[in-house]
This record gives sequence, structure tokens and C-alpha cells, in this order.
Amino acid sequence: MLRPAPMELFSVVILDRDLHEVTEMLVRREALHLVRIKELEDWAQGLELVETGDIQNRCQDIQKRVQELLTNLKVSVDGAQSVEFDSSGLNVDKILQQLTSIEEQLLPKCHEKEKLLAQLKDRQNIMDQLDTLGPADIGSFAKNNYTFLQVIAGKIDSRNLVLLEKGLALLPHVVLPFKNEGIQTKILVMVLKKDASILEKVLAQAAVERIVVPQEALQGPQKAKLEEEIKALDARIAEDGNRFTPELLGLFSQSSAAAVIANAQSYFHKTGRTYLISGWMPKVRSEQIINDIKKIAGERCFLHEERPENVTAIREKKEKVPVLLDNPDLIKPFEMIVTNFGIPEYTSVDPTLFVAISFLIMFGAMFGDVGQGLVLFAAGVILTKQHRSLVSRVGFLMTYCGAAATVFGLLYGDFFGMEGIMPALWMNPFHNMLSFLPIAVGLGIVFISFGIGINIVNAVRAKDISKIIFGKTGLIGGLIYWIGVALAVRYFAFKAGPLPLGWVVLLMGVPVFLLFLKAPLEEIISKRGRMFQEGFLTYFIETVIEVMEIFTGYLANTLSYIRVAAFALAHAGLFLAVFTLADLIKHTVMGSVGSMLIVILGNIFIFVFEGMIVAIQVIRLEYYEFFSKFFEGEGKLYRPIRFGLQS
Repeated sequence: MLRPAPMELFSVVILDRDLHEVTEMLVRREALHLVRIKELEDWAQGLELVETGDIQNRCQDIQKRVQELLTNLKVSVDGAQSVEFDSSGLNVDKILQQLTSIEEQLLPKCHEKEKLLAQLKDRQNIMDQLDTLGPADIGSFAKNNYTFLQVIAGKIDSRNLVLLEKGLALLPHVVLPFKNEGIQTKILVMVLKKDASILEKVLAQAAVERIVVPQEALQGPQKAKLEEEIKALDARIAEDGNRFTPELLGLFSQSSAAAVIANAQSYFHKTGRTYLISGWMPKVRSEQIINDIKKIAGERCFLHEERPENVTAIREKKEKVPVLLDNPDLIKPFEMIVTNFGIPEYTSVDPTLFVAISFLIMFGAMFGDVGQGLVLFAAGVILTKQHRSLVSRVGFLMTYCGAAATVFGLLYGDFFGMEGIMPALWMNPFHNMLSFLPIAVGLGIVFISFGIGINIVNAVRAKDISKIIFGKTGLIGGLIYWIGVALAVRYFAFKAGPLPLGWVVLLMGVPVFLLFLKAPLEEIISKRGRMFQEGFLTYFIETVIEVMEIFTGYLANTLSYIRVAAFALAHAGLFLAVFTLADLIKHTVMGSVGSMLIVILGNIFIFVFEGMIVAIQVIRLEYYEFFSKFFEGEGKLYRPIRFGLQS
């Protein structure tokens, strides 16, 4: 629980006859984080990788074509993930043959529908253009099917109407404005056919924009007829959809599975008729996987397991062991907070347990309220029932936070901000402000000390002596912090007088002096060569800055936990404001009803707004004050090959 699940590098050599069955079994078991062994071991450099790019491309093409058909049938591909398939169906040629057969029956109808829809759209565009001419009689004039008259429809700037009339003054004509659109006016202009050429010149001078009436308006299928044909075609497509949808979903599922298997095999190496499969696997799963392989291949296989420290690339720190956090279901939701920051190194401490404890203590302390805690608990329970994994995990976190808020609400005697309904089992932060502040700081000291301890353990596991002793959160840095804490507790908590300056200099001076000896001591330990790489003066200045960072950093980190008390006080303060406003409203025209409404709305506001702010602040304290002491977050996440998730 306090470290990632133990891993081992698993390798198996099998014959080509067992390749497909073994690959499918490994994918179904979801246990193997595949690797290309030539990236880890020098002896494998000459091995040839299996080429599966063509199969993966064909599978992607199949999925795209199936998705196109399902879109035409108005069916989502989401259901394909749950469709079971026969292993024998994972043959790309066979899948492609089935898909082609379905396409030959469905696509002509789909294309015919697209053609009819295009015609319907064109028809609608024509009708829209006719509609711009206004009433039906105007449209009929504009169609211009006259022997002696030239009729045009157009748009003109209203200020140019006088210019148009002036240009046509010597001709028999009619200018009929019929629709205004802002500064433009739609018009019909009629002249004799023999004056058409003069009309064109006048229209150009007056900047008239012609409105072309499509000749298709008088021909082609009518809209109602097209709609009937589309409706009938939809019925035929729907009938085919009922028949082909299950098969299409199956083909999508099979092609997805075939793509995953092809992707898995792209990590394999081959020599003649044999294949070498390698990957990281949790140690607890190895026996199961070995037994399954032996059931398939019998004695036709060679199995090998290797500890991470014996793998060349791991030993030389060129590659990392993938990390699988191994925590009980009770605290597993808190892994989301850890992995959102980063992935722990394989040899480091898994901080999930510490995060679970500290997160709930801080959230409960800031948001302590029995009523609102129970509401948050209930909301979390509802979300845990959702099928989406992320939503469900958030629901579990909300459930825990609601329980923590309820417990602290009992300690504070707080129920929806109302005091006196229940006795405080501990104390109320609002009425004990000066007592609560040092408690919050003490909480910070404990959490920071845990962070220093975890960092030292991580450094010991990594066999990094320099980090153990000289790191900012190593033994010397921790010693400086704890001495400072002890001096502060002696002065503020026990009211003792200031320690003699000589003792302070001695207590603080020794660890600080050891920091200045970092380079000589590292030289003695590691024998790395030149002691001061960039000169003694540069080294001295850097060490002074590092010492200052230790003092200021630890002080800022510790005081940052005052926000735990601050938000506990803010919670009570917000309720005080709500109840004060409600009391004022009670003596107005709105009366008791208005007062109750203020209380309800105030509770909702505090629950949503402050609950969100408190959660953000707790996460900030975790990441910046706690994680910063030990968490580098540069690990690699364990990603086993599985159906629905390619490595």
C-alpha cells in the first residue's frame, strides 16, 4: 500500500502457430505492459520487430466505413464496445468481406437518399430566392416570359431611386418598389423589349443589383414529391438498419479488437518461426499468466521473469519501470489526486494513504457542518452510481468529504450554520479563533514533517546519499526545520524566555555549516573529480541562497496552513452574514417567508461556492506544501494492453 505494486519483466518465446491465441489471451487478461525488449537489453539489438502497420491501417479503414454506415442508420458506435465476438472472427480479410457485402446492399440507398436531399436543398434554395421577390404576383412578373416587355427585379440604394427615374424619363417605363430592407429597396423595372439595351446602361449607372430568378423554378420535381420519396427511402433504410445494425456493431467491435491485437504484436520480436513477447507485469499476476500460456502452448514455449534491478536499461536509468498504485478500495479514489499531479517513481513511497488522511482532515476542518456535510455525502452517493468511471470516482471523493465535513460539524456543533441546535463535541472555531490558529499551524508542521520523512525514505530506496543528507528536504534540511519548530514551540507554547544567542547559533549553525561542506563531503563519498565545478565563490553564493531558501521556504510552507483555520472561520462568518440578512428581511414586508428564502439561498451559495473553494485550497496545500517536499512525479504509468485501449 505504501509503495507501488512490485513489477517484473516477463518474457515468453512461442511458436508462430500459437501467436494469435496467446496474443488474444494477453490482451484479455489486461496484465502486460508491453515493451520492445531491444529498448531494455543490449543482447536484443539484432532482433527484428513484427510489422503490423498494414493491418492496423486496414482496421482503421474498416472502422471508418462501419461508422459511416451506422451514421446513415442513426446508430451510435458506443454500443460496439460491449459487443462480444468470436476469436475466429478476428480475421481482417473476413471482416472486410462481410462489410463489403453489407455496403453493396446499404450504400446505393444511402447515396440515393443523399441525391434526393441535395435536390430538396436546391429546391428550397430556389423557393427562398423567389421569396425574396415578395408576393407571388411580383414573382410571376419577375419570371420575364413576355413578348414585348423587359422585366427585371433588383435591389437599389434608396437614395439612387431618383437617379433611376431620371435615366428612364424619356422611355415608357414602370418602376415598382415593393420591399424595403434597411437602406436598400427591392424594385421591379419594366420597359419595352426594344429599350432593353438602354435599360441596362441606366441600371449600371444607378448601381442596381439584379435578382436572378432561377428558371428551375418552373421545372423539376416539386418539394412535396421529393419529401415523399425521401420518407419512403428512409423506411427502407430503417428496415435494413434493423437487420444490419447488430452485424455492423459486431464488425466494429471485431475490427477494433483486431487493431488492438495488431498493435500488441507490433511490440513483438521474431526469429524465423518463433516470436518473443516482453512486458512489465505485476508480480501477483505472473502465475496466472504463465498457467494460461502453458494451457495454450504446452511445452512449446520458453518463459522468463526478471527483477527490475537486473534489467540493463533500468539499472542504467535509461528507462523507467511502469507504476501501478496498489491501494485498498477504501482509499483508491484518492489515487486520482496523486496521479493528477504526477506518477510516483517505482522505488518511491506511494503517498495515497497520506493524501487520503490529510485531505479529509483539512477539508473537514475547513467545511465542518453536519447539515451541509450530509448533503455532500448524499450527492456523492448518487454520483457513485453513475457508469462513467471518472464521475463515479469523483462521487466517492465527495462521499468521503461529506463524511469528514459531518464529523467536524459534530465537533464544532454546527448544523447548516445554526449553533445551539447540538452541543459542540470539541470547540467552535469562530468563538475560539486564537486557539484554532496554532492548531492549524501544528497540523502543517505534522504534514510537512511527514513530507520530509517520505523524501528521506525515497532517497534511501534510490541509494542517493547526497539527497539523503544534503537535500533541502533531506536530513540536514529537516533538522534545520525541526530545530526551528522546537525553538518556536518553546517560546510561544511554553512561554519560555528567548534561548541564549550562543545556543541558537550552535543549534542552527551546525546543520548550516554541514550544508557548506556539501561539496567536500560529496567528493569524499563519490570521488567524482573536481570539487568546485564552477569555482569556490560561485559554490559559496549558491549555498548561501540555498540556506536562505530553506529558511524562507519552510516558514512560508508552515504559515500557509493557517488557511485551514481561516476558511473554518470564513465558513462561520458567511453563515453569520446570511442569518443577519435573514433577520433584517424578517422585519420587512417579505416577513418570515423572505427570511426563510434568504436562509435557503444562502445555504445553497455557501455549499456550492465555499465547497468548491475549500476543495481547491486543500488540493493546493497537498500539491504545494506537502508534495513539494518529496514528490517529483516523473514516473511512468502502468498501461497494460487491453481491448478498447491501445498501448
